[in-house]
Amino acid sequence: VRSEYMNWWNNFGVLMLQVESIKAIENIKKFAVKGVDCVSWGPNDLEIDRQANKNHPLSESNEKALIFAINECNKVGIKLMVRNSKQDRKKYIDMGINIFLESPGA
Repeated sequence: VRSEYMNWWNNFGVLMLQVESIKAIENIKKFAVKGVDCVSWGPNDLEIDRQANKNHPLSESNEKALIFAINECNKVGIKLMVRNSKQDRKKYIDMGINIFLESPGA
């Protein structure tokens, strides 16, 4: 029974790592290891870290940090997931994001 449970999770579970700091974004390539399905963008905690590190280039804007993260993910073949609304979806698709977490009715 345990092996069936483990096999099910290995086949159908999703392992996402949340990036919520500038340091995590800078090290995003290190997250591209076997078993990690995608990196999840944590904009709220990231905003706090960006405010605490105002002189860092990635603190300029969420979009600048996001573009950097997308480029780093693309270099190592890992996907980046964002939470979005229908109104922002096209912008994120145009940026190269293809995994979305949406609230029902958003």
